[in-house]
Amino acid sequence: MLNEEELLSIITNTADHVMVTDPHGRILYVNAAFEKDTGYTAEDVIGQTPEIFCPVDINENYHQQIRSAHRIFRVIRHVTINKKKNNQIYYVDQTISPLKDKSGQTVRLVSVCKDMTERVKAEQRIIKLNKKLETENFKLEQVLSIEQGLNTLLDINKLVDFVVAKTVQVLEARRCSLMLCDEKEQELCIRGHNGLDENIIKESRIKIGGPSIAGQVAQSGTPVLVSDVEKDRRFLRKNKSYYRKKSFIIVPIKLGDNLIGVINVTEKSSSKEKTFTELDLKILQLIARQVAVAIETAKLFREVKYLTITDASTNLYNYRHFTKSLDHEIKRVECFQRPLCLLMMCLENIGPDHSPFAHLEHDILLKEVGKVIKENLHNVDTAYHYVGDEFVVILPETMTSDAEMIAEKILRNSLELSFMQSMSLNIGIAEYGEGMNRRDLILKANSALYKAKKDGKNKICAYA
Repeated sequence: MLNEEELLSIITNTADHVMVTDPHGRILYVNAAFEKDTGYTAEDVIGQTPEIFCPVDINENYHQQIRSAHRIFRVIRHVTINKKKNNQIYYVDQTISPLKDKSGQTVRLVSVCKDMTERVKAEQRIIKLNKKLETENFKLEQVLSIEQGLNTLLDINKLVDFVVAKTVQVLEARRCSLMLCDEKEQELCIRGHNGLDENIIKESRIKIGGPSIAGQVAQSGTPVLVSDVEKDRRFLRKNKSYYRKKSFIIVPIKLGDNLIGVINVTEKSSSKEKTFTELDLKILQLIARQVAVAIETAKLFREVKYLTITDASTNLYNYRHFTKSLDHEIKRVECFQRPLCLLMMCLENIGPDHSPFAHLEHDILLKEVGKVIKENLHNVDTAYHYVGDEFVVILPETMTSDAEMIAEKILRNSLELSFMQSMSLNIGIAEYGEGMNRRDLILKANSALYKAKKDGKNKICAYA
């Protein structure tokens, strides 16, 4: 058995904090380790209660734990928060044990505290890191879902809208815009957006290399992450008025050395983060790389599709596309009972045996006439190269009287071409009638064209 002197020596020299109180919680003794680690001397604390170690700004639950431990008189162990004399907070693993006399009455409470600060902080760092990893994994999974979605979109407008919506979601932002490069004008223009004012969209053409931040990013090809635009010396004061919040990211969309556009993201909406982070920048760069490939794929698809429905000799839609379009318009007319007209026109005396033009210039002449035809149509009207030296035009929502005015305009402007002096253009007009199919309408237009040819050069005839 240890005598009292040996026991006191062990308590005095142990590395853990030892404190003895009476049943009412008044401190009677603290060891040297307590004085060394907390900064309190025995004189500072003897006669006080342990509540003097409880931080004022710590949750009341901690105070309750300390008070209850000294009232219930049984062994209690818990991790709590204490305060050193210099107000520094530290965590302790505290065990409070009652000492009882022969009658079973508690006469003393012995508290042994082991400093757990480093362990608790390490655990908190691990929890924080795990949460960060979970967030990163979640965001990366969303980026992968964006790539999967992009692979199914070949229409650029739908693709852009999809990217903007997903970017806002992944980066927890309120405002986002995707600007594409106009190579001819060397400008950026907004093709998709979320949360932008209409005035900003109207004034959205930005010179590449100009004073705007997006223009600088487009020229340099270097992404920009700004935590606080007010403190960032890289940018002009007039650029700052565009950003309601202080933090934003701008990333170029590039494929190799080819600039496609830029993505702008601003106004972080997350309750946990008020500014965009390096992780957000990396994620937006991943999205930009995916978008670059998807946009180029969509452009190639559009070009291939255009080639399959376009006639190279005239730059107009071809016969195959004409038949599909006319079938579609006839179905629409049948549903909505709206007028529909068809123009059929033919260039006369264009062959090499009848004109001074060489055979190689034949396509140039067709292109020039085709250009005139397109320039004199409304947005809903469509011109096609029919066959040989013939053209057709589908005129939705158009009656014969209006079709005649359009035909006259085409004829008048065509005759102003220099080579038309030795040639002529005749035009036949047919209006859709109830029960007609595509073949019926084409035959009517062809009959009107034949009559126009019989009447002479440069004539217009409507099917009666």
